[in-house]
Amino acid sequence: MENPAEASAIQQLFEKARKQGGFEYLYVLVRIDGIQCHDGYEDELITLRGWLKQPNSTDLIEAYRSLFEQSGPLDLLQNLLNVANGKHYNVRPFIDLKKGSGFNAIWPTQKEKIEALLERAKTSVFWSLADQIAASYPCRIRAPYARETPSVFAMLALESCTIKGPSFSEKNSSVSQAG
Repeated sequence: MENPAEASAIQQLFEKARKQGGFEYLYVLVRIDGIQCHDGYEDELITLRGWLKQPNSTDLIEAYRSLFEQSGPLDLLQNLLNVANGKHYNVRPFIDLKKGSGFNAIWPTQKEKIEALLERAKTSVFWSLADQIAASYPCRIRAPYARETPSVFAMLALESCTIKGPSFSEKNSSVSQAG
């Protein structure tokens, strides 16, 4: 990275993971996750990249909902944070959020993954990344019923989410000014 001050939060995360990770960083890039061979399977990040190149604007709310429900981008970000902090790549980076075991296991919801990722980004001092995640996944859309009730999701997707208090970046700058 030529000028780290001009790099985006995502670029900074990739760079730190690259420097810290070694082979673990390569695992994140390749996203080792087992064989996905069911009919119609297409990698989530390839789907996302295709949509970003040519968005289907016929139903933006449904498109946003579809993108919102994909766990691939969240898994990638969590694994980058793991590797940037000297931890290992994990096929299921949010497995620590699982409740129970065996057939009684309750896997984390998208909302729980997003909230954990926000906290972990802040803990790792990636304030701008936390801001971008919060903006990309507004808190009202993270409501537990958003996935189960499309009409409610559509209504909430049209509203903005007011986050009270300073942004994560503003909190960080006030902490560094005080110190």
